[in-house]
Amino acid sequence: MLWRGRFVGNVLDRPVRRISPALPVAPDFHAVLALRRLLVDFEARRGVGRSGIDFFAVPGIADAAERRDYLVLLSLREALALAASDTFAAAFGNSTNQVDYRWGKLHRITLPSPLGAPYTVPSAGNRFTSPLPGLPGIPIDGGYNVPDVSGHPLRADAPDRFTVGLVPARRFVATATAAGWRSVSSLPGGVSEDLGGPFEQNLLRGWLTDDTYPIRSQARDLVGAVHSVTLFRP
Repeated sequence: MLWRGRFVGNVLDRPVRRISPALPVAPDFHAVLALRRLLVDFEARRGVGRSGIDFFAVPGIADAAERRDYLVLLSLREALALAASDTFAAAFGNSTNQVDYRWGKLHRITLPSPLGAPYTVPSAGNRFTSPLPGLPGIPIDGGYNVPDVSGHPLRADAPDRFTVGLVPARRFVATATAAGWRSVSSLPGGVSEDLGGPFEQNLLRGWLTDDTYPIRSQARDLVGAVHSVTLFRP
């Protein structure tokens, strides 16, 4: 992910800003499309976009393929240097060993509450607290522009820019069967916000691992699944 952000900067951003620092750079979604188009069309266009800009221009290197490969490797070198820098020390401890570059140390989720702690997840006093010292949030899989929504800025260059706050609030799937509807769901939270109660964030762990719980829509579905019953009389 760090390499991709550096590659976007070297290939798309720098050529545009050489023309004028006032020109806007491509937003994340369009930047990915532009990179793909430059690589797909490389044999035909040699890195020159339809705008006429040579996005693989490198002074001192005449061959277009060598310029492309140079920028790929330059971006990789910059990404590795960034991962080992003080900027990422909280995540990787200035390590130069790539085994230490675990995705979960960067890609973390926070579920903010307008009430703040202890209702924000994770936070002090909540059932879930940050498992990584100095890194707020809960490690989660996923990434930029994946089906399991968990995006981050494409050009992210600091650990806190990988923290995800916008997530699917409900994953609901319904299937029609001969016996009726079979439905499952998953929620990043709990049935109740009663701190310390049995239902505080009781669904979050399953949501983090992409597991579901059944939607009980029939009386028979309640057998063995009732926690309590409240009877209202007129």
